[in-house]
Amino acid sequence: MNLDSGDEVVFPWLSRASLSELEMAAGEILVGDGLGVGSVDPGSKRRAFRAWLQEKEQEIQRRLCPTPIVRELTGNSAQDISAIATLLMPIATNHQLALLLAAILVRTGVTVFCTNWSDG
Repeated sequence: MNLDSGDEVVFPWLSRASLSELEMAAGEILVGDGLGVGSVDPGSKRRAFRAWLQEKEQEIQRRLCPTPIVRELTGNSAQDISAIATLLMPIATNHQLALLLAAILVRTGVTVFCTNWSDG
């Protein structure tokens, strides 16, 4: 999926893609195509994203969890993804990764993600 295709293409894909597809797309951004030699482990990109998410989890929670966005999610996934992606851009460093991260958080539950967060 080309995440530069425009909102009318991107947001429906983000909403209907499986969690695995979202994680693999995020991993693709993080690790790229590699050297292009040898066989590709289909789970490697997903694992790369999960490792990155684990490393960035507290930073993401500090940026996201205390904001009104968490309490004001609309249930409209495109609107929620857009609001969260905008907030997470400084962490994700590019808009494609921010969109994918936001879609993953919306899919898995932002309030669940923020449950264990504490500001102390």
